[in-house]
Amino acid sequence: MFAYGFLVLSSLYAAQTAPRFLETVILAFSLYFVPVVFQGVLAAFGEWSQKRDDLMAYPMSVFLRDIRILEKQRKLFSFD
Repeated sequence: MFAYGFLVLSSLYAAQTAPRFLETVILAFSLYFVPVVFQGVLAAFGEWSQKRDDLMAYPMSVFLRDIRILEKQRKLFSFD
């Protein structure tokens, strides 16, 4: 947490303008949540190097369902 505080203070000194300082603070804030996003990906898809065939069954079925829905909408609104 101290690293993020030092990043904000050093960027305040180096930026010298409010928009550039705001960009740095937003970047630091988004980097703070990278472990949370990475943990969510691991929780969604299981462990790394897992040799199970059904590991991607649910995410792939959701993806294919969405593709079917988009195809139906495309055919419905197509004026060919």
